Amino acid sequence: MYADLQGLQGPKRDTDEAVRARMKRQAWLYEGGRKFHALVWEVDDTDSVATYLKV
Repeated sequence: MYADLQGLQGPKRDTDEAVRARMKRQAWLYEGGRKFHALVWEVDDTDSVATYLKV
């Protein structure tokens, strides 16, 4: 997909370099000793996001 969109964003970019940069940024995700906590918010049919945001 990245290669297909290159022409739309101006000068041609180096896909391999982009992948290397992304892998470098994400390397800390694969190091041991970390815990991740996720908070998932679900709105049911009777609620709306506007109600919670006071919009």
